[in-house]
Amino acid sequence: MDFTVDGKYLISVGVQGEDDLAVFNISQNLVVRHHLHKQYAINHIKVDPMVGSMMKRINEDGTESMVENNYIYFVTCGNDAALQRWRYDVKEQELQCYTAEVPDSLKGVNFVCLDFTHYLP
Repeated sequence: MDFTVDGKYLISVGVQGEDDLAVFNISQNLVVRHHLHKQYAINHIKVDPMVGSMMKRINEDGTESMVENNYIYFVTCGNDAALQRWRYDVKEQELQCYTAEVPDSLKGVNFVCLDFTHYLP
């Protein structure tokens, strides 16, 4: 499980065999979206720490302003080299999943942990 940067949401999965991914709204004490995921066991979730509830925008005149971000991005990894990127739309309460292609050489490999790094120019 992992919390969003602003602490407003918790993303979690059930035990292996249950394979249920849930998005909890902490302030409402409510599951706002869940997804039954039977393709593989999810072993780890990591919320993208670079994307918060407020994001900086560069305006056409070059000035900066803060705008509300309506999305939560997170990734999951699991058995058989499974790696997926997820996007949860806070306003529409829609969950989208993007699956990475797994090379045949990695089939049978179980990913158990993942993390984000900062790009250093």
